[in-house]
Amino acid sequence: MFAEKYFGHIGARPTSDIDVLIKAADLEKAIECVKSLGFDAEKERIPGHFHCSYSKEIPGSRIPLTVELHWDLLKENTASFQIDEFWKQALPVKKHIKELSSYHTFYMISLHGWRHNLDSPKYFLDIIQLLHLLHDEIDYSLLFQDATRHKTIKRIIRTLSIVYQQFPHLDQIKKFPYKRKNIIWESNSFKKKNRKSIKKYADFIDYQFFSYDSARHSFIEMLKWIAPSEADLVTHLEKDKQKSQFKYVLLSKKRFINVVKMFFLPTKG
Repeated sequence: MFAEKYFGHIGARPTSDIDVLIKAADLEKAIECVKSLGFDAEKERIPGHFHCSYSKEIPGSRIPLTVELHWDLLKENTASFQIDEFWKQALPVKKHIKELSSYHTFYMISLHGWRHNLDSPKYFLDIIQLLHLLHDEIDYSLLFQDATRHKTIKRIIRTLSIVYQQFPHLDQIKKFPYKRKNIIWESNSFKKKNRKSIKKYADFIDYQFFSYDSARHSFIEMLKWIAPSEADLVTHLEKDKQKSQFKYVLLSKKRFINVVKMFFLPTKG
């Protein structure tokens, strides 16, 4: 629906899974529904997260099709987000199906870009496309007020500041009055994902620990990074090390080696 409505065709904007927002009270019903459609491979749930995932194999594809059931858009312990506000302004599509309002779609897609630290061109394209199409429907003053209440304002400002910095023509379409001037993000971060530099680590620290509106939220995220859950470890380690009983030791070693490379080995480019 997002691709068709905002990009003009279902194939114009690729996606790796299907995200469905549901009411938390309907989670078990939704799980039964997706399982009845063949999505019976459940991924391990990550503690504190706001979604669960179910997959099924697709003939001729190495990658299974995944449905993510979301009952929220952010972790509860790092924001004061009010998902009910999104439901109240959602627009009916069919009898039991709604879609986010244009304003909340832009809010959500900006948070989505932040969540991935804009590490792919597609996150820029999402925001730019919405600005081109919805510039008259996006109220930055309202967004600033809502994000301040929700404790997401640093995330919104950081994300949109980077997008406007890289694409200054957007000021002619919709001026963003809350830009951050001291942006560390590197424009080639998605071109050279394995490149290590002091600037890249400074960007990581700014994104990982200083994107939060309260010291408490930053502290929670720092603790999570220092002592990640079992599920989070899987995303940080190579496949051959994910089942090791020394996963935390291996992760610490990996981080230490990366820091040594950053300070003592020359970088290319």
